[in-house]
Amino acid sequence: LEGSLSLRDTSQLRYLDLSDCDSSGTILEDLLSSCKSLQKLSMYNLNIASKMIDKFCCQNGKTLKILDLDRCNGLDLNSIQAIVQNCFELTEANFAHTKLSKRSIDFLTKNITRKIQKLSLFGLDVNDENINVLVTRCSQLSALSLGMDFFLFGQLIY
Repeated sequence: LEGSLSLRDTSQLRYLDLSDCDSSGTILEDLLSSCKSLQKLSMYNLNIASKMIDKFCCQNGKTLKILDLDRCNGLDLNSIQAIVQNCFELTEANFAHTKLSKRSIDFLTKNITRKIQKLSLFGLDVNDENINVLVTRCSQLSALSLGMDFFLFGQLIY
């Protein structure tokens, strides 16, 4: 995406897929800023800043049900705190391959909404305590992905 975006009105978008978007400037931030009632957001493989996470969580936290951040770069403890503290309606979340720190994983597993039903932490350094906390706290959890990637002779094996 190139150029500029000037959105004067709040968008009526319920589902926004920005996966693999390559953009210059603030187009993605401007688009996200116009959204106030997203139910599903996919940001697969994006470089995202904490302020972008803060903004969309504050604006869409009460409506967001599905969040896909698979392979996103730039997530830190502040980002995870913003998601957990604002997105109370999440039923599905994908944090696979996000390189979250141990502190971020601990905070996420101890504080994510109890409404979560499907959660992917694939490729992250999740420990037994994290799993125990999740399955104890989140009684509606029906799908949990915890796998790890393995490299064999330079090839990624799932």
